[in-house]
Amino acid sequence: MHRNRQFVAVVGLALCATASVTDANKLDVGPGGLSVFQLAPPTSDCYVGRNTPGCEIQKCETVVCDLDDFCCVQWDAVCADIARAECAARVGVGRSVDSSFAQGLHVRGTAVLDGTLEVSGDAFKPGGGPWSVASDARLKTNIEQVRTGMLDRLLRLRSYTFSYREDAIRSGLATEGVKLGLLAQEVREVFPSWVDEGYGGYLYVTERSLTPILVEALRELRSEKDAEIAGLRAEVKLLHERLDRLERDTVVKAHLGH
Repeated sequence: MHRNRQFVAVVGLALCATASVTDANKLDVGPGGLSVFQLAPPTSDCYVGRNTPGCEIQKCETVVCDLDDFCCVQWDAVCADIARAECAARVGVGRSVDSSFAQGLHVRGTAVLDGTLEVSGDAFKPGGGPWSVASDARLKTNIEQVRTGMLDRLLRLRSYTFSYREDAIRSGLATEGVKLGLLAQEVREVFPSWVDEGYGGYLYVTERSLTPILVEALRELRSEKDAEIAGLRAEVKLLHERLDRLERDTVVKAHLGH
């Protein structure tokens, strides 16, 4: 029963592919298609700490006990953590996955998502790389220069260090540890389009169009500094002219004194 539930979702994704089960824990959908590796389903007691030895899925129990033999005596919270790391599902799109892969989704090639992507934790891009957006002028209309004042608006924002409350962490809205960030209520006063309302009425921040905002803020800062430098240069020029006149007057007076 566990195995059937485990494969229902991924078979639903592979509507036009031919699925074959290569072993008891792995599902492959065609060459370069969808691959699933899982030793224990999400509902398994392997992911729950307790005082009894072992867990209900023998293969997961074997893997965990090989890493920590105490788990064969008492399946505590440490054993459950190891099980989550070693036995939870790995899903591969365009690649085959096995136990050597970290748990989660592994995609080779281009993935197209039409909707909202939510990540509870960190997002990692090996080797870095940018996020792309269609920016060809031929695709755009109603093009207008961004109004000034972006620098002042950015400077109205304030940064804070903080930790999330326990209930926010338990609900999956946040992770543990000290963070650095903004307060949505303050951000909404400056950039209303950055703030949306999510689950339970809580506010979240999306830094929309941050790059063009920073570009305009830097342009304003450059203009302010250029104006200051030009003013300083004008003052220096006046001082030089004044010094030259003083030097000429001093020379003239010296000659007249002789």
